[in-house]
Amino acid sequence: MASKLVYNIEPASPTMISSLDRHCLHRVPDGSSNIVVTRTPLNKVLVGDERGLMASLREFYAKGVKRPAKQSERPYLRIVASASPAYFRPNDPADVGTWDVDRLAAWIDATMNQMKAEHGDDLVFAHLHLDEDTPHIHAVVAPTYTKKARKPGRKKRGETNAEFEARKKAAQELDGVRAVGRASHPTLSKKGSFQRLRERMAVAVDHLGIEYGEDREITAGPGLSTRQWVIQHAAEIRAREARVEQREKELEEQERAHATKVKQDSKKLLQERIALEAEQLAFDAERQGYLETEKENLAIEKAQHAAEVEGENEQIAYEWSLLENERSLHEAERADLERQKQSFEIEKQAEAASQAKTAEWIERGVQNLQVAIDRAQAGTHDTEISATDMSDQPLKYEVLKNAAPDNRPTLGFRARFWALNFSDGSGPAPLPSKVRTSLTKAFDRVAAWAVELRRSKLETQQAVSAAQTRAGAILAKAEASAAEIMQEARARGNERASVDAGIRGYSSFVELMKTKIRQVFGDEGYDRVAKEVNEEWVSHPDNLDRPLTHTPRVRSGPSGPPSP
Repeated sequence: MASKLVYNIEPASPTMISSLDRHCLHRVPDGSSNIVVTRTPLNKVLVGDERGLMASLREFYAKGVKRPAKQSERPYLRIVASASPAYFRPNDPADVGTWDVDRLAAWIDATMNQMKAEHGDDLVFAHLHLDEDTPHIHAVVAPTYTKKARKPGRKKRGETNAEFEARKKAAQELDGVRAVGRASHPTLSKKGSFQRLRERMAVAVDHLGIEYGEDREITAGPGLSTRQWVIQHAAEIRAREARVEQREKELEEQERAHATKVKQDSKKLLQERIALEAEQLAFDAERQGYLETEKENLAIEKAQHAAEVEGENEQIAYEWSLLENERSLHEAERADLERQKQSFEIEKQAEAASQAKTAEWIERGVQNLQVAIDRAQAGTHDTEISATDMSDQPLKYEVLKNAAPDNRPTLGFRARFWALNFSDGSGPAPLPSKVRTSLTKAFDRVAAWAVELRRSKLETQQAVSAAQTRAGAILAKAEASAAEIMQEARARGNERASVDAGIRGYSSFVELMKTKIRQVFGDEGYDRVAKEVNEEWVSHPDNLDRPLTHTPRVRSGPSGPPSP
């Protein structure tokens, strides 16, 4: 079996170029590309800067090339070149990640020579990837054209005709500037230009046994594409029509020639008859019998000749009927070709509709995956759904309930189910197997992440509760000790009449308490204790100053005055 060419071309925006640059630089499995990082060192930059695509573009514009216009949405070309796996590994096409070294080298030379010949300096970057299933090349083309100054269209105020003509001539003589723009490119801006590029690439690799890959007509012969088959059969029909037309002309010429011959023979016979009748008048009665005999012979010959003419006319009519039958067959073949064409268009439209439906389901799956992630972040991933929550969708709720484990649907399960199945329970969504597998794994990871978040949140709440309990006990003990100290300080103050000495003792004790609280619970624990003390101290009858602040150092309150 001959190998098929893979040569995908698409217009690309700057965002798409940046995405390709990341794909080439950061070679990690991402779910859409089967990247094997152990083979990544085999990848090679064939054209451009080793630092990547964006660096190659910067060097390209540094040479004086003008950037595309701002309104240009997709000024670049993004190309993926490859071939059927059977070309790179003919002995075992299913053995992904392997290739024949000589075949790979020959394909790279032929492909890159054609790209360079086709695009020249506009080929900005080409990167060979050998760390995926089948070798392929990512290439980027920045189509350029010569942008010239606009020709002046009207005279300026006060400008003479001679000055205006001189200004137009000067504008025409200015050298243009090389600028990027696919829409202004002399060839790539034309309809069908991408098809021509693929056809020329197919010619370039044809000596390697790689053919142009096209959809085939069901009844097309071996080795013929639909287009070739239609062209060949149209040529055959035209040839048959030409033969029929030629045959009709020949029959018409034969008929005219035969009619001319009959007319000449009739005229000749008439002349002979006149001559014989003249001779009859001249000869005597002796030869009358002879003349009668000649007349009879002449009549017989004439009848035979008329019979021959009739036979030829019948043959002509028979051949004409054959021509009519052949023409009818041609008409039937035309109608059959038209029906086949219509059938092909219907199948093509059905395939396009199927692809659009698949894309819609993929988008729906991604949206539901985002919903599951949002639920996990909000802590509601495993929140159970009741019939009241879906009162406007009772049938869908019953489908969810029957499909959910233990008949207990949750918000996370609803996002997962609606991403992979029809919401009415009529069956699984029409997703490609790889996409379904990727979405299923993604939902599994989100569910595991939701469980981990819930467990972490519970552990955090338990830790905070335990810390608050310990802080409350220490605070109660500190308040009791402070009350005793205050009583003792008042007693000593009354006894010694020295308020300052009591305050200094109270301050020393409180500073000791602050230090110990920090040592045991750290600054965070100290802040929580100080906050709760301040909240109670605001209304405490012994508060003579403003409350304690929420900083490690406080100016007044039960936590003590500032250190001297």
